[in-house]
Amino acid sequence: MARILVLEDNDYIRTWYARELASEGHEVLQAVRLDEALEELRRSRPDFVVMDITYRAIDRAHEVMLILIRDSKVRLILNIAHDRGQAHFVPLDAHAHFARSSDLSDLKRVIHSLLAA
Repeated sequence: MARILVLEDNDYIRTWYARELASEGHEVLQAVRLDEALEELRRSRPDFVVMDITYRAIDRAHEVMLILIRDSKVRLILNIAHDRGQAHFVPLDAHAHFARSSDLSDLKRVIHSLLAA
């Protein structure tokens, strides 16, 4: 299984992601702020960083950029929780992926497919 860092400032969403991913057998690390996430990247070397983008992706663009610059080996998955009934994921490049999954099912599928590759 994978080591996954969940970066989310909303306690409810962060613990929900952590609980769901841990139930799949993953080791889950959590960060509330970007500085915590960057320190965790340095210390723990996670396989994935997962971020929830619920409303405005541009609000998190700076965080995304710094994570990708800081560690070019980590795979970043951006999940849009408000899916309006559409479920799919799109690889943006080798290290960044986009999932659209209000129940985290697609997020979990993305992680499993990347681990299998």
